[in-house]
Order: sequence, then structure tokens, then C-alpha cells
Amino acid sequence: MEKSEFSMISLPPKSQAAPGYRKLKPYNTIEKERWEGIDIQGVGVPRKGLFTHPSTPAYLEDLERQWKQIHDEIKKSTKPRNYINFQEPNAANSELFYKFIKSDVKIVKTVLEAAGFIPTTSHDWSILWSCGTPNNFFYQNLNIGQRVNHFPSSTEITRKDRLCYTITQMQEHFGKKNYDITPDTYNLPDEFADFYAHFHNEKHVKWIVKPPASSQGKGIYLVDSINEVPIDENCIISKYIENPLLINDLKFDIRIYVLVTSYEPLRIYMYEEGLARFASEPYNLLSKKNKFSHLTNYSLNKHNENFVQNQDYRNDDVGHKWSLSALCRHLEAEGVDIELMWMRIYDLIIKTIIASEPAVVAACKKSSLHHNSCFDLFGFDVILDSGLKPWLLEVNLSPSLSTDSPLDYHIKSNLLIDAFNLMGIGPLERKKEVMSYVRNRLQFKNTRSDASPMRKKPNYMQSPKFQEHLRDTLEQYERRGHFIRIYPAKGTDYYDMYFQPAKIVNKALYKALFNDSTEKKTPNIENLPLIAENKSPNRRVTHKARNYSEEKTSKPEKIILTADDILIEYISRIWHAIRSLKEEKLKTNWRRNLERFITHTVWHASDTRRGANSKLWQRLENRLIEMKERRRRLVNNLQGDDMEEHRKKVMRQFSGTELENMLKSSFRTTAVEVVGCLFDIDGKGILTEMIRWLASINDKESVLAPRTEIENQDVIYFDEESYEEEKYF
Repeated sequence: MEKSEFSMISLPPKSQAAPGYRKLKPYNTIEKERWEGIDIQGVGVPRKGLFTHPSTPAYLEDLERQWKQIHDEIKKSTKPRNYINFQEPNAANSELFYKFIKSDVKIVKTVLEAAGFIPTTSHDWSILWSCGTPNNFFYQNLNIGQRVNHFPSSTEITRKDRLCYTITQMQEHFGKKNYDITPDTYNLPDEFADFYAHFHNEKHVKWIVKPPASSQGKGIYLVDSINEVPIDENCIISKYIENPLLINDLKFDIRIYVLVTSYEPLRIYMYEEGLARFASEPYNLLSKKNKFSHLTNYSLNKHNENFVQNQDYRNDDVGHKWSLSALCRHLEAEGVDIELMWMRIYDLIIKTIIASEPAVVAACKKSSLHHNSCFDLFGFDVILDSGLKPWLLEVNLSPSLSTDSPLDYHIKSNLLIDAFNLMGIGPLERKKEVMSYVRNRLQFKNTRSDASPMRKKPNYMQSPKFQEHLRDTLEQYERRGHFIRIYPAKGTDYYDMYFQPAKIVNKALYKALFNDSTEKKTPNIENLPLIAENKSPNRRVTHKARNYSEEKTSKPEKIILTADDILIEYISRIWHAIRSLKEEKLKTNWRRNLERFITHTVWHASDTRRGANSKLWQRLENRLIEMKERRRRLVNNLQGDDMEEHRKKVMRQFSGTELENMLKSSFRTTAVEVVGCLFDIDGKGILTEMIRWLASINDKESVLAPRTEIENQDVIYFDEESYEEEKYF
């Protein structure tokens, strides 16, 4: 074809029949009815991009009024914040500094300097911009107001080899069906044997080879013969998506900009404008060597003589690069269910970020980073197949911010302005202001530690730390511009099961933002097994809230106790005990048996806190969290708060011996193996043995951990309950 024919890419040729999107409608309807995850009605979808003011879904209008009231209350007891408005030009400000490392991105420099920022080489900067992850020492001793444009360990999803490993791990834990977001991928040469078996099981399938850490389409090629597969070099090989969705016979992918402002609590935003990038020659599966037909990378296709560059950002559906909103308009006009498409894409993004969360959180804690110290602006590359299923191709740590066309400049300049506004960047906070913040936090901590150990712990949601998280979340939402917050959002509590371990702060934040009277349908729990199979939980079905006051009778309601309840209570007591004792004083057989319990194969979550510096109580805490989260998903709202509290009181009346006798008689099959770890060969349980041992020691101070050590433990399991240690000893 001649170049002029490609200038008509904005409209399908008249002679061509529109794709059979309508044939998918019955299947799409069924999938939407069965959907588990983010609620599209509470989020909305990108439609008109940057050409209109950001819109608010009707569902959120009432919630936004409630959030404003909450925010106004929080502001009464906190000091005002001074952030720069990047949408308004400002003169150079002697208190605003930025620093570049391994980077000289012109558009970033332009946006920052237009807002009054001045470049610096010192450490007194408000924002640090790097094209790669900075060295660890850059994260040390950051001031609270300083922002770095990458989290440590973000490469868990931005290197192709690490992304392969990370997603594979999640598939092994939660089942491939629940994490089917990337094509089948293998790291070579390490996984050559697995790849070889897969290759021969599926003949006549093409595979695509990519370097593990390159970009711009470099070193990528297709293979369909085992003889073409490299066995002596590091690379990844993925099953090629042979049925991509085509427009005008051209293959395309979507560049989606995703902003993560915090991992603890997790906050994810997606920009409602992005790019659709087309290959510059018609798709031809038989011509595997034609990169212009199979690859959509702009850096490659711009060198093809057929490539058409955009000349006017207002005509955003002309040429080989469209805006994301132009693509949505086109697909919607062709009959595509845009809502379902975005539900799938949001789901893909959330699951990808959650997959990297354990590594990023661990790295942040190692560097003692404040939860707002970093942010990441990722470039997600997604391709749609002919069934409109999105597949993640890769995640870019530093997506290209080059502005070769008016469309590029229009989208990327607004992207940066909205991202900086959302983050909240201002003059560097001075030491005096930071020390005031630290004193307020320490004052709350001392108030808790000075109180009687018998007193119930304060509600986590009333703590200054959580109030700060809530304020940040509300204020970022107000400054979001054209970003769409997809986590936390209505329905994202579904993803709680994918966190390793579960995050109390995410649950509390969701409850504060979306607390309503909706209940979830749950199965009968009288005979639940200890550990569920590796499947997604039963789909949540909302129904009209029950009026328990109308159901009360003269007969007392029965308290249902399951084997899970007994095990949770038993492990909770052991957990409290080993937290209070010096670990080296524990008997060897106790430590060995608890190690077997923690590392048993029945658990879904990996032993993420295992390491030289990890305490036994921390690793046992992970298992408690998994058990309790599973119980919450299955039993939520079955008996009401009053009955739940009654159940807890009943459980705490049992002695250690009684709990052990019930454990021995309550479990069968697989559960016997894991419960058996808690008993020695004579049938004596760890808990009662610990109680007898402690009772026989005269100098208890020699085995008890110092009180200050216990108070400083980073406990995440109990946010509302407290146990009196004396009760069990």
C-alpha cells in the first residue's frame, strides 16, 4: 500500500465489514453478571479524555459529599498543607528545587520550571526525578516532604524476567484462572525444560522472544521452530497472541499510564488519556519476520516509510498513533462493550501492582521510607485479542516522555501536570516542622504504652496514623484531575485475598470510604475445612440487608463454632505467648514444630517474612492473618456484631487443654497434617506444654521479653482485640 492510504486509518474502509463485536454480546452479558472485582459503576471509564472536564460517576456524587465532610473534620485537628498548583504558571521560587539523576527529560523540566521549581545538585530538593531506580542511599534519611519518582524494587514488574517470575508466583498461589493476565511466559535458559514440554504439547503455535531488560522493540523476534529458540542466552519467551484485535487490518497496543502514590496503604490511579499505537503494515501471521506487521513500538515503526505522524492533537484518530479516548470512541461506535473492556483492564492493573507489593513494601521498610516519599508513573502496555480480552505485554518503569508530535505533547504535558498536582508537591519541610510531626506521633504511642495492659487497644481507625492515611487519600482524590482512582474503589475489597499478608490499613481505608449496609451472601459454615482449595472464593452476591431486630425470638440464638474458630483461637494464644518470650528460650521441639506448621504446603500465601531478621511470632502472624481473612470472607455478616462478640467470649472461656482436645477431634484428611504439627509424638500440645514450663520457672524475668521490645513490635494481626497474657499463664 502507498503511504496516502494509511492516512485514512481514522475510519474503517467502507468495503470492510465491521468486526463481529456483537457476536460477543451474549458472552459479555454473562461475564458482567458473574463479575468479581472492581465495580465499574463506582469508577467510570475513559471516554472523552482531555477534551472535557473530569466527570464523576453518579454513584460517587453522594460519596464525595460524605468524603468532604470527613475531610473537613480531619482538617480541624491538623495543620494546613502548602502544595504547588502546577496548572498555574509561577515565577522561580527560591524554596522549590528539583533534581535529575540519569535523566534529562525536557518535558519534565518544562513542567517543573513553569511551576517555579529550580534545578539543584544538593540534597535540598522537593522532587527527585530519575529514569531508573536510584541507588539505595538516595532513599536514606529523606525528609517527609521529599518525593522520589520511583519506589525501591519497582523492577519486580518492570523487568520482563522479574514480571514473568512475579506473575507465575501469583498463579501458583491463587490459580492460573485467577491471574490469567499475561501470555504463557518462560525465563530462558533456566526454564527451558518447562518451555520445551509446552512447545511440543501445542504445535503450530508461534512464540515471541524478548531480552529481559530492554525497550523500544530491540532484540524482539518470532519463532515457530524449537531450533530457533536460543538456549545459551538470557531472554524470555512468550506465547504469541496470534489473534489480536485489528483496526483496518492493523495490529495495535495500548499505552496506559498508571500512577501509584503509596503501597501501604495501596493507592492506584489510571490516567484517562493514553495512546493507541499501530503497526505500520497490515497484520500477516505468515510473515513472521516483518517487524512492521507484528510489533507496535513507535520507536520502530516511525522508521517505516508508511508511517503517518499525527499533526494536530485535536484530530486524535489520524495516523499510526491515536489517543486512548479516540480508540474508545471508535470501539464503542463499533458495538464494543466498553465497560466490560475497562473492567478487565482495571482488574489486570490492580493484580499486577498487588503482585509486586510484598517486595516494594519490604524495600520501603528497609529504608524507613514514609508512605508518601515515593511515587511511580508506570507505562502499562496492553493488547486486546479478538475476544476483547486484555493481555499485559510489559510494564515500563520510565515510559517514554518524548514529544515527537502535537498529540504526544498534549497528552504527556497534561499527564505530568495532573500527576504532580495529585501527588502534592511543595517547598521542602524544615526540620522544625518535621520534629513537630514526630512528637505528635510519639505522644500517641506513649499514651498507648503507658495505659494499663488490661485496657482494650484504641480503635485503629481513630489513630493519628490512620487519620493521616485517610486525609492523604481524600486530598489526592480532590486533586486527581484526569486521573481515575481504581484502588481503593468500590468492589476492590475483593482483592484482599491476593495480599501476602493481608493489609489492615487497606481494609480500614475501604471501610472508611465505602462503608454501607450491603451484605454478602455466604455459605453454611458448620462443616468448613481448615484450608480451602486453590480456587477463588464464592462470588459475592448483594441482597437486601436483613433486619435482625425483627428476627429475635425468646429462644437464645445458637453460637456456631467451627474447626477454624478453634484453630485460630489456639494459634492466637501461642502467638501471644511467643511474642512475650525471648525466642532463644523456647524449646527446640516447639520451634521445630511451629516451623513445620508455618511452612506447610496447605497455605496459600508464601512465607514472605522468613529471613535472618524475622521473628518466629512474625511468621506465625502471617498464618493467623490468612486463617482469619478466610474466615471473614466466608462468615461475614452471618451472625451480626453482637453474636460475633458473644462467640469470641465463648472461645476465650476454653482452657488450653480443652482447645487441644477439640482440635484432635475436629479435623480430617489434609487438615490433620497441619494440626498435627502442634502436637508432639505423645500427643502433648505446644500451648499446654508452654504453660506448664512457664509455671515451673521461678525467675520469669529471665525468659520474658523486655516490655519495651513488646511495645515496639510491628504487630499487624490484631487491630481491635487485645488479650491479657496473664490469662494463659
